[in-house]
Amino acid sequence: MNKKDEKFNLTNEEKKASGNERRKGQFDVISWLLRQSEYAKYAERNKLSLSVKAGEIYEVDFGINVNAEFSYRHYALVLADSSELNPLALVCPLKSNTKGPHPASDINLGFINALDSDHESLAVINQIRTIDKLRIFKRPLINRRPSESNHQFGYGFGTKQFDDKETYRLEQDKFVLVQKALGNYIQYGQIDPNKEK
Repeated sequence: MNKKDEKFNLTNEEKKASGNERRKGQFDVISWLLRQSEYAKYAERNKLSLSVKAGEIYEVDFGINVNAEFSYRHYALVLADSSELNPLALVCPLKSNTKGPHPASDINLGFINALDSDHESLAVINQIRTIDKLRIFKRPLINRRPSESNHQFGYGFGTKQFDDKETYRLEQDKFVLVQKALGNYIQYGQIDPNKEK
């Protein structure tokens, strides 16, 4: 049976689910375009001044990117200090450990109690990237449930700066694990050079 025949042999429930999935994808893209527009408007009218430090974790809007690139809202670990004069920050995305770490790219950081998650966290080494600090949420979902959070789109869509109590710094030993894995990835193309490719 070819793909065209398979398409017409779907049950009504499968067709409905497929349509719902397609509409959700379209809504996500439109929502991301609107957020990009808001970020651009804010950047034109305001000067962003935010200092972030290596080891801090924030919630970041990665947007919608291509295929396997990291997308949507996730926690991210800041990898290098960035002064308030620098609009950019180097970050490593974090994801929940629901399927186990990928041996080529993920470092298991275990449970991070300050994060709103029932799972261990993984640092995704092969997805590090530089982001504009506008992508950082004003009030990260750290130590509170989403329903209790009042944060808006991003840093720029409110008047308050970050409060010190809302900044969480990863434990030093876990941060060293990430740094070591990143060094291995750059030098050897894998996070553990002792494992066979």
